[in-house]
Amino acid sequence: MNALLLLIGSHAGEGTVRLYSAEDTADPSAAAERACEEVRQDTPMGAYAVEYLTYTIDTSAHHYTAISLTVGYRRTAEQVAAMVHTTGVSALYDLLSSAADSGTQELAVQVGHFDQSREEVCDAVAQLQLQRTAAERGLSEEELAELPEDEEPWQVCFYPETGEAGIIEIILHKAEIEG
Repeated sequence: MNALLLLIGSHAGEGTVRLYSAEDTADPSAAAERACEEVRQDTPMGAYAVEYLTYTIDTSAHHYTAISLTVGYRRTAEQVAAMVHTTGVSALYDLLSSAADSGTQELAVQVGHFDQSREEVCDAVAQLQLQRTAAERGLSEEELAELPEDEEPWQVCFYPETGEAGIIEIILHKAEIEG
């Protein structure tokens, strides 16, 4: 797993991991499959950045098994490099305000300590968007709430999707990203 995370951290497209023979070594194929799935589904960076992992196994060497890995990404190296790291969720709202001020389309934040529920984060992001939109239009939040919805809500995604999240991604301007 650590070798896979190192590959992903450097946004490498491929790499080789060597498993050296030992009496307690698990079946290389089962170990590779388990590690790939765990990294892709259960680690924040894997869940955020990786689309797929493939591998081949070469057992021709006498003292080790070579596992050749290929990584397919759903995030660019630039998106991964632009990720902001913070110790807690409370910094997210200042980071999000700054991102909105600068016209950023998306914000990805890796959080060291997740001290709020996913629902609380989503509610706070929606409230921040409402406050910013009301201020931009010179309306109170109550007046803005009475108007028909003409603005896409900011989309909040958590990685991994289940368990304790480690990365929060907020899409501020979805139409511009897709266009």
